[in-house]
Amino acid sequence: MKKLLLSALCFAGVASMACATDTTLDVNNATNFTGELINERPAGTNGDKDKGEGKHYQPIKSLEIEGFKFEFTKGEESSEPAYYWAMSTAAPEKQQQTIRLYGKADKRGNTMTITAPAGVTFGSINFTGTNGKANGGVEASVGTATMSSATAMTWTNTEAVSTVTFTFKQNFRITKMVVKSEGGEVIPPVEPTGATFVKATSLESGKYIFVVNGKIACPIRESYSYGQMFLDVEAQMSDDNIIYNEEDAMTITVAEGKATMVDKYNRYYGMDDTHFTSFQLYKEVNDGCYWTAAFEGDNIRLSNTKNTDCFVAQNWNSKAEAFFNNIAPGQNTDPEKFILPVIYKLQQSGVAAIEADNEADAPVVYYNLQGQRVANPENGLYIRVQGNKVEKVAIR
Repeated sequence: MKKLLLSALCFAGVASMACATDTTLDVNNATNFTGELINERPAGTNGDKDKGEGKHYQPIKSLEIEGFKFEFTKGEESSEPAYYWAMSTAAPEKQQQTIRLYGKADKRGNTMTITAPAGVTFGSINFTGTNGKANGGVEASVGTATMSSATAMTWTNTEAVSTVTFTFKQNFRITKMVVKSEGGEVIPPVEPTGATFVKATSLESGKYIFVVNGKIACPIRESYSYGQMFLDVEAQMSDDNIIYNEEDAMTITVAEGKATMVDKYNRYYGMDDTHFTSFQLYKEVNDGCYWTAAFEGDNIRLSNTKNTDCFVAQNWNSKAEAFFNNIAPGQNTDPEKFILPVIYKLQQSGVAAIEADNEADAPVVYYNLQGQRVANPENGLYIRVQGNKVEKVAIR
């Protein structure tokens, strides 16, 4: 953490001397989403001609990329703005997320408002994307926006502002942006913060996360009574460990050779006598909520005691000829048609607890994104330092 602190302050020091900079914003690096998340629909879900649909937020209300804040509204267009992931089955070179804006020539469609970090004013923005139209309709609250082709849009500022709103009268899918700004350089994202999870080689009571091919399985939505754990989050590695929020971990309790699994919503993950490819969710434990564990190398096979030929795995989608983007119970006995998860256990130690207490007692110091110490921070983005803990925070 000391190394992280020095790095953050060095970046801030460099920024304070800069007059202008180009910052590339890749839509793949978006964080802090607000909106309605819709999970991926695999190809073939609704028949052979169904090509499926990638995981997406629609409507997307807001997100952040490298310290720049994005906010969206529907406008007069019937389609809500969205943020789409590529299908999980797409080739690695095609795994590009997109911000999707909708509009029509005779309507003021979706809007996108971009706000720069504190102390930064805009010069221009060059957008790269798809599905646009040369000389198509787009308006800016200040300056001039021009759609030069189906894949490019340029905005040029006419006055010193840190916020601009675009109104789209045509469709456009944004993949990247190059922002020319004045007044400082945006600090690269701080290393991920959260709890430390260590790869488990045995199963005992504690908090765990399930990982397949570098992706963490997320809890099933609170409103659901059954479902699968979708592999939605890329694991953030620190050495051989994973940094992740403790709240989303699964609480596993082991007694008499059997385990129960309870999620953040206090629901038991179990099975019944008629559903063999999904978790059934219960508020109280029953005989379908028990699992036995066997390790196969780094992977774990969790078998249900009610349906002993069912175990938790990432299963094969025979119609799409690809693996599903989730883990759930399955009866697949072909070793090439499933992937067993790896589990990581929450690391807890007396030393860590003492360090956390010491950090809690340390004074808090704020710096702006130009590396200057701020005594009374107001609205904007800041670097917050407390002991050995460094994080980027937004103050409203």
